[in-house]
Order: sequence, then C-alpha cells, then structure tokens
Amino acid sequence: MRLVDAPDDARGLLDDLLTEDPRFADADTFALRWDLVTAFDPGSFLHATLFAAQILNRWAPAEATAASLHARWQRKPPIVPSDLDTAIELAVPRGVARRVLVALAHTGGDGAPIEVIAALDPVATHEALRGCRLLVWRDHSADGVVVFRLRHAVMASALAGEALSLVYARLHELVPSWHSVHTPIRRSGSSTCVRRVSWT
Repeated sequence: MRLVDAPDDARGLLDDLLTEDPRFADADTFALRWDLVTAFDPGSFLHATLFAAQILNRWAPAEATAASLHARWQRKPPIVPSDLDTAIELAVPRGVARRVLVALAHTGGDGAPIEVIAALDPVATHEALRGCRLLVWRDHSADGVVVFRLRHAVMASALAGEALSLVYARLHELVPSWHSVHTPIRRSGSSTCVRRVSWT
C-alpha cells in the first residue's frame, strides 16, 4: 500500500523505493514507513533516493524484522541529510562501493562495462553494485555494450570532484584500450575496443 498519493513528489519516490524492499513491504511496517517518509523533508528526487539508499544499505539490517526495525527507529533513527555531500556520505560509505561510484562519475556519463570496473576485485565490485542498485543503472551503449552508469547527473558531478582511487586510475594497465576512467570508452569501427577481462 502506498502512503503518498502524489506520484511525482520526492516523498512518493521514497515511499516507492522502501515499499519495493521486503523489509518494508508488509502491513507490520506500515507505521514505520509512514514515520520514515514523513521525517524526510521534501526535496529533490536525488535526495530521496540517497535517503532510501541510506535506510536500505546502512540503517536497516539485512535480516531485520518489523519489531527490530520499530525498536531501532525509537533508539536510533536514520539521519535526514540537509545537503548533498552528507546525503552521499551516508548513502555510500567509504570503501569499494564509494570507489566504484567515483570511477563511474569520472566516465563523464558514458559509464563502463562490468569487465572494466570489476577487473581488479570482481566479488567486492559485484557486491558493491548490488548495494548501490538505487544509484546505478544497467544500460547499453550505442553499439550494444552493457555498461553501468550513475542514475543522477548531480551526484556524478559531486563524486567526480573526488580523487580516483589509485587502483582505478591504473586500470588502463589491465585494459589497455580504456586509457583512463576520465575518458569515454574508445571505439574502433563497429566493435568495442574494451578487452574482455576474465575473472573465472
């Protein structure tokens, strides 16, 4: 059941994102979802998405029950950020996930294939992408290559201001045609220049 009638507002988006998660989808968490949605000061869709990411990725334990979530709400509710930098910091803590998002931000909106961004640490990168599913989307380049991109240009601009992790800045050593994560993936004729990297 949706809490917010207006489908186009930020609170409505937050409600939708929480309802899609099994931890907040049933009647037992209806009141808690109401508290979370109404605690959010109406803002942009990006702020709503980041707040949802904070709740789902960091605030609500993976195996949480309705009772434990209600208790956690009373004891330590999630922080409602007032600015973008804080929202990003709360939604995407330092670590592999943050490094992956910063690397994608440096692609200038073109994104990167999974073979590239997972080349150095496949398991951790796949886990990071799953954890950031609200912030990253799977798409196809013009020539059909599957790439991952950041969903929000504003977040990409904010993260692009952060220095690249050394391991991502040196990815061109593993994938020669991807000269730098600062530049779009280069092409040659009708086939991609990105070398397929195997981690099996």
